[in-house]
Parts: sequence; structure tokens; C-alpha cells
Amino acid sequence: MNFKKFLAVSLTLITIFMLTANFIQAEPQKKDKKDQQKEERTPIYIPPEVKVLITQGINGRIARVDIPFNIIPNLFLPAKNNIYGVFYFKAKNGDLLFTPATPPAAKQTENTQAPSEIKTEFHVFAQFNKIDNNKTSVFKETYIPVELKWDASTFDPEAESLFSFSYPLPAGKYVLALAVASPDLKKIGINYHEFALPDAAVLYQEKRLETTPLFLVRKIEEMQAAETIVQLHQDYFTWSILKIYPDFVAKLKPGDTADILFYIYGANSDEQQKFSVEVNYEVKKGDEPNPVLRWASRTYETPFIEQPLPLVKTLIIKDDKGERQEQKPLEPGSYNLVIKITDKVSGLSTEQELAFEIVE
Repeated sequence: MNFKKFLAVSLTLITIFMLTANFIQAEPQKKDKKDQQKEERTPIYIPPEVKVLITQGINGRIARVDIPFNIIPNLFLPAKNNIYGVFYFKAKNGDLLFTPATPPAAKQTENTQAPSEIKTEFHVFAQFNKIDNNKTSVFKETYIPVELKWDASTFDPEAESLFSFSYPLPAGKYVLALAVASPDLKKIGINYHEFALPDAAVLYQEKRLETTPLFLVRKIEEMQAAETIVQLHQDYFTWSILKIYPDFVAKLKPGDTADILFYIYGANSDEQQKFSVEVNYEVKKGDEPNPVLRWASRTYETPFIEQPLPLVKTLIIKDDKGERQEQKPLEPGSYNLVIKITDKVSGLSTEQELAFEIVE
């Protein structure tokens, strides 16, 4: 990501933080009886024939593979009054086709042209179940109608597509029951995913720092406005006014830049309501104790951090020609990005790692 783009994203992150900071750090407010009753009334978004199948498999987390798909570990970011959960699943393109890709052969003529697009429609149902004392209870449900298009010339039915949707939830432990169904509900695939969302108030009380899940970013784009309804996206997710393309594969080429985005829970502000978070980044290879790459320490004035890290070593060469610097990309192999965080206001610290590969 170039400097101008990085600066624009950083300013956007600071703006988002200013809009949400007072909610992130605030102690939970007591709700009156009417508010509690209103929250407990959960609208019905999932048809009975789908819900009964979810109920049958949830205790043993037994997947239904009429439409096979896999849920990958979720992400989360701060949100107003809640936590913004980001949920991903992968499925083969061919398993999501519920309409003919080409006109029936009997109806084709010499003048019939193959379609330029392949279209499909299906349903996605998400049920969020709270876990309390190893027991699950339905907390929230949502329905996402899906309409997809692929370029017919490049469509591969065996290739997997990556899909995301987001939903705001309070802190706690959950089981996501996710169902993907054909338009007529004759084919239904179901899978389950356990996850936990941190309680910011507890982290402050226990004086701990914790980050949102670390991931590499391929691209960040700014939208004109934030989404107001739950939608399914292919390859990217949205957060506030940002469209974020993550790189879960984390396989980079020599000379690439590792771009990361994360938020630090538990960071404190000073008397002037200013943050001061020091972060040290280094790369280690395998079991080698010493880092193969290290950057200068950086101090941030916000717990929202988006940082591009060029994976290039600067070598000091000394020979008969004198002393000079040379740039050398990391060679192919498996690495860990180590992130050491210190809150300079409170003195608290934490360390996180993210695995990645350099490939030819």
C-alpha cells in the first residue's frame, strides 16, 4: 500500500475510533426491564424446516453436507455498543449452482450464444447461540438472500469461493449455526463454529491488553456509506465505511509488503484523552532465536493500527569499495511476524504472532 493510501486509511481509522471510543471503554450500562424484554424478543428469520435440522446437529456440532462448505476462523473489530463479528465460509462454485449454467441442449440452435454470465441464487441463514455452562440457547438470527454472478469465460465449478458476512454482537461465547440452502430448500448444508468475543470492560478491570485477530490485508477501499443490512460478500468484508480484502492464505512473493490491521483492547488514554501505544515488529524464521528482519519502533496515537511492512532486509556491505547499503528481499520459507505492543500510558504489554510464507 503506497504512502498516500496508507495515510488516507489511517485517517479513516482515527475517525472511526473517535466515533466509537466512548462506547468501547464505557462500563456496561444497566438496562431497565423494558429494554431487557425488548432484547429478549428475537424475530424469526429461519424457516422451521431449516431450524429443526440446525437443532438436530448443534449439540454434537454435526455438519450436514447436502451443500458442503467450511467455516474458517472468524475475525472481529470494535463496533458501537457491541463487537463487529466477521464470519467467513468457503464453498465450491459448482455446489452453489441451482440454475442451469447454459441453455438446455434441446433448445440450443446455431444462433444460440453461450451466456456471458453464470448466475445463481441461494439462501444463507445464520443463528447465533450463546454458550452458558456448556448449554446453548438461541440469541440472534439473520437471513441473507444471495444472488451471485460469475464471468462464464473464467468460471471453474471446482474452484472454491470465499464469502463473508458481518453481525454486531455483545461479548460472550457463541456457537454459530450456519445454513446454506437452495431456493426451494430441497438442499440444505449446515455447519457450526464456536467463537468468543472479548469483554472490553473485563480487560480494563484485569489490566490486560488483547488484540483483535491478526491477518494480512490485500487491499482496503473506502465506501461512501456504511452498510445498514446484513449482506454476503465475496472475497472481502465491510467494517464501517471500509471494504477490506483479507489475505488468509498469507503466501507472499519475495519483495512483497505485509499489510496488517488490528485493534488493541485494554489500551489507556492519558488525562488529555490521548493514547500512546508503542509497537515493535520483527520477523523470525522457523526456530531461529534471532529475528531475520526488524523495523524501527513505532508509536501510535490510536489503538486502531494499519501498518504496511516491506519484507525487505537492508544489509550493510563493507568491502574494498567501502561501505554501502543493499536491499534484499526475504528468501522463500516459513516465517512468523512477531508484534510486541506496549501501552506507554499504563505500562501494560502483550505479544502476538502471525505466520506467513514467502513463495517463488
